[in-house]
Amino acid sequence: LEEFLQAANGPVTADLPASFILSVGRLEPLKGHEFLIRAFHLAQLSQKGHKLIILGEGVQRDFLAALIAELNLQDSVE
Repeated sequence: LEEFLQAANGPVTADLPASFILSVGRLEPLKGHEFLIRAFHLAQLSQKGHKLIILGEGVQRDFLAALIAELNLQDSVE
């Protein structure tokens, strides 16, 4: 536990964009990632430059990847 707390208080070393939305959760229909991606797409139409970062695993991984490609969001969604 002590190592975890020390690491949590340390510097962030991730290379994150200046403006991003982070979603963490199972990639399941109940979680609503499809709606998040579609809403992000609408937001990108009026204001570009943001990133959507989705962390998780689940049954919708392939479906969500295809949706991201269909909406041409490959450069904006990770």
